[in-house]
Amino acid sequence: MAAHGTRLVHLVQIGRHLLKGYGVKRVCVLIFCQVLLAGFSGAIADAASLQAAPGQVVQYTETFVPAKGKDAALTVLVEGVSNAVGEVFVFISAKDMAQQSVTALKGKFSDTTGKKDKAGSATYFIYKTTEPASPYSLQLVFNCPEFYKGAAYQPSTGFGGQIRLRYSLSNTMPFDMASYAVRLYLPAGREYALVTSPKTDYTLGKDGALGMRYLEYSLKGALAKPAFRQAARVSLDIVHGEPFTGLPAIGLWIVALCCAVGFFIFEYKKVFKQAPASGADASTAQSAD
Repeated sequence: MAAHGTRLVHLVQIGRHLLKGYGVKRVCVLIFCQVLLAGFSGAIADAASLQAAPGQVVQYTETFVPAKGKDAALTVLVEGVSNAVGEVFVFISAKDMAQQSVTALKGKFSDTTGKKDKAGSATYFIYKTTEPASPYSLQLVFNCPEFYKGAAYQPSTGFGGQIRLRYSLSNTMPFDMASYAVRLYLPAGREYALVTSPKTDYTLGKDGALGMRYLEYSLKGALAKPAFRQAARVSLDIVHGEPFTGLPAIGLWIVALCCAVGFFIFEYKKVFKQAPASGADASTAQSAD
């Protein structure tokens, strides 16, 4: 805080000096100083607001990327404050997921092996900081076997080889989480055909570097107003497939065109069908008499 105060004093002094010598440029210099002051004030306010309680998670991000076969490489970024005994909890997001690597971006850890253990009624990968109730930022990579296996999806969506994929995560931690985000990449060449959940506020895009389509869903909040509440649940329910291209696509267009023409001919005959001659009607009436 003292360092920020010193910098602000220096900025004010520099601003005054420039105002004396630049004449018509005073307005520009004044705006420049005000922008810098606002930036430093915002940084100080943010730093003061980040007083998370021991054990609370500030940000939790999950990114699923296709790996070998139907496996997924899951990257988890978790930031917050370790609990009163220095523990950091990471969700077991997928069955049989196994840790591949761990990187401490902030804070010091005495245990990064990620042992599975229970905390309350839930099981987590548990890590330990050297000091209890200390800020941390941890990045982990897990392998999730058969994550992309999914199940065949029957109703046609206009895509080939349709697969339904579902994923859900409940906040079983003892605190609300300020922010949460998940990004789900599809294997190369696959497209999102149907998104059943979430209903809204998700983003579909394509990563130019990876050449893969993705869905991203985020709950953005703050410590004063957490977005991912305790016991709340996030779920993804999607269908993906291969778009028809080349000859298969042409074949589908031909079939659709033939069906349209056949329907038109049928309707034409039904509407413009010739009525029986009036003479025939009269003779029929006489016969009846």
